[in-house]
Amino acid sequence: MEKIVLKNIKEGDKPIGFLLVTKLEEKLTKNGSAYVVFTLTDGEKEIEANLWNHSITDVTVTPESVASFEINCKIYQEKLSYEICRYMQDDSPVDITDFIKKAPMDSQKMFNEILMICDSAGAEGELPRLVHRIYEAEKDKLLYWGAAKAVHHNYYGGLLYHTLRMVRQAYVLVSVYPELDREVLFCAAALHDIGKLRELETSALGTSEYTTLGNLSSHLAIGSGMISEYRDCETYPEPTEKFLLLKHCIESHHGKLEWGAISVPKTKEAYALFLIDMMDSKMEQFINIENSLEPGTFSPRIFGLETKVYRPN
Repeated sequence: MEKIVLKNIKEGDKPIGFLLVTKLEEKLTKNGSAYVVFTLTDGEKEIEANLWNHSITDVTVTPESVASFEINCKIYQEKLSYEICRYMQDDSPVDITDFIKKAPMDSQKMFNEILMICDSAGAEGELPRLVHRIYEAEKDKLLYWGAAKAVHHNYYGGLLYHTLRMVRQAYVLVSVYPELDREVLFCAAALHDIGKLRELETSALGTSEYTTLGNLSSHLAIGSGMISEYRDCETYPEPTEKFLLLKHCIESHHGKLEWGAISVPKTKEAYALFLIDMMDSKMEQFINIENSLEPGTFSPRIFGLETKVYRPN
């Protein structure tokens, strides 16, 4: 028996094979009948499949384990849906790492490139040195942490991948707008989501859940606190203007108060950071959804994009 390749299945298929269980959740139908939602992945794509007329106490597999499944695929409300016909924990030798969804780049290489781009703004500057201090202290987590529980970059190494693409965008942007402060923008891009290291708890398989702190606060506030925690107080006894501009970028990178920003962007660097963060998160959604579609078809309306996605022929 082999792994089910989720991107290849279509309406009417009943594939049989291995998948990784990342999450189990019990829900109720409108008539009060219990069912269990399995979150399953083949390491590339993730789906939710329903096991009807069961409670979670009936389920004999556990999250973060590989099991064999037979899945029925059908269209429900214009969307491909999945129901579990049967499943079982299998004793066959399966490498669980083959089922982990990962960033498409090596984590150490992403880590190094982010630091290199920040250093290009002046390696001895206050902010690049701060980035190095934080990255080295938090390296163990950074190498595998996810960027979200859901929606975008929610996989092993997702936080670094999202961060790298933003730092790369910042590097290109300063060639178009040389008036931008390279040190502030590059380092703000590198640190904009650093608070997610405490807002989220990411498992060794790359799945993330909110921590108690994350439910009580936000990664913008947590990240702003972290850069204050790591500030070089010996060399800079008082916060410099550059440091304050960096904190402002972190606190305003969601753009609007109603979107979770602590402050709206008040500098060109903060506004640029907001735009490149929005760009990368939305592009990730478009790419993932397009890859799940047949050429010439539309997706259902997508939360966060507020539109249907079309995959060109």
